Amino acid sequence: MARRQERLVFARDRRPHRARRFFIGFGAVLLLAVLIGIAASFIVSHRVRMEVHRVTVANLPDDLNGFSILHLSDLHGSRLGRDQASIANAVGKETYSCVVFTGDMLGPDGNTDALVSLLDHLPQSADVPKLYFPGDEDPDYLDATSHANDTALADWAARLTEMGVTILDRPQLFTRGRDGRSRLWIVPENVLTLGLDSYGKEWRDKLSAMLSSGSRPESVRVAEYHIARADAIRAAVEDMRQNDILVVVSHRPLTEEYARYLNDRTSRSDIFVLRSAALVLSGHLCGGQWILPGAGPVYVPDYGWFPGTEGISGMNWVGGVQQYISPGLGASRVYPALPFRIFNPPVVTKLILTNRAGN
Repeated sequence: MARRQERLVFARDRRPHRARRFFIGFGAVLLLAVLIGIAASFIVSHRVRMEVHRVTVANLPDDLNGFSILHLSDLHGSRLGRDQASIANAVGKETYSCVVFTGDMLGPDGNTDALVSLLDHLPQSADVPKLYFPGDEDPDYLDATSHANDTALADWAARLTEMGVTILDRPQLFTRGRDGRSRLWIVPENVLTLGLDSYGKEWRDKLSAMLSSGSRPESVRVAEYHIARADAIRAAVEDMRQNDILVVVSHRPLTEEYARYLNDRTSRSDIFVLRSAALVLSGHLCGGQWILPGAGPVYVPDYGWFPGTEGISGMNWVGGVQQYISPGLGASRVYPALPFRIFNPPVVTKLILTNRAGN
């Protein structure tokens, strides 16, 4: 009897040991799965891929057939590989007609180091313009206070211009063919709503008041910059022709409501309007930043929880115009709790304009 009781006692003692071993084993497996997931997410979110999209434009002249745009967005000062090697590998040695940045490429406080490192891997030829449209997390590109350079540009913008980058705050013209007869304009979205008459007059009045009061030279330079910008935009608008191709650049993706607003306030005969555009380029959303495999973006500001992929990245239509939303390269700081990409590969994009349907 004593022996039987002894066996029962020992049998009861084994149960907590088995339960403990089970939970330890389960915890180890769970921890391993989490570590594997983190490692997989890190690899996925740091391996830059190239997307190629052919954009059919019905009235595209043959001279502009194959016009290619390298589109990059939302680096947020990230470094993807040593000296941006991962981005360089994705971009490769292909040829492009131009490079367009749709903003938020800088690091905190306007640090340009990561972007400058990337610029070294992009086409260096003057025949391949590099255009930068500032994003909402970029500092102002004009500086009316005392700063290091002697232009109206903020120091970060001046450094980029020294590297061959043009701040896209006015339409830029590309010509092809005999006597430049085939023309394409790359147009910043914010000038579509700019009242040129009031804008130019406002800054001329400000400049006159500054000169009368002996304002600081930095403020005067900014006023002169705005006046020159207004004049350049007016000259571009007057130079535009009915058969010119327009590519609109925006940092934030255009919504259907905003597109309707832009189209309703203009005439059908106007050229310098959204409805005349062949393509809109945008970014801002970082492809959703946090991706749950099989479910898509987890949360996107202004879009809510699990909004799906429509209108978050890739090609869509807005106001009857094709819009490409870049998935971006880095991570936005509007996600303060987890300011990095999760299962979200960084993307650079080559967009090729074509007049041949099905290409």
